[in-house]
Amino acid sequence: MLYFAAIINYATSNITDGRWQEVKHPSNGWQIEPHLVSGTTRYFVWPDKQATADQKMVMPNWFSVSDNVVTLHSFIIHSGGQDVVHEISVQEIIHWHNQSQVRLQHLEKIQANSRLLTEMTKKTSSTNR
Repeated sequence: MLYFAAIINYATSNITDGRWQEVKHPSNGWQIEPHLVSGTTRYFVWPDKQATADQKMVMPNWFSVSDNVVTLHSFIIHSGGQDVVHEISVQEIIHWHNQSQVRLQHLEKIQANSRLLTEMTKKTSSTNR
């Protein structure tokens, strides 16, 4: 869970375009929901660790990890279906956290207030949204 919390902390602190700022300080924590899409795991980030299916009406921010690179996506509602995409190395995320005790403390808060769903949701490539 620390790994996922580090990715969320980095994204909400460093990505100002897209919607990552919307999930920066949710009072109800974070829910990380894995989805298997065309052989790749996407981790949806919901701004409520108890979010239900009824509350998940808009595509959330999400990320994937491949070859030590984290790809962060943020769906923009009026973009014709396009995401804002950022790529960052896992090493850079670790380095960024290690530069500040405050960042590490915030990381601990995110970790403590997050919930990782364990059931993988499978989707086909034609239904990747």
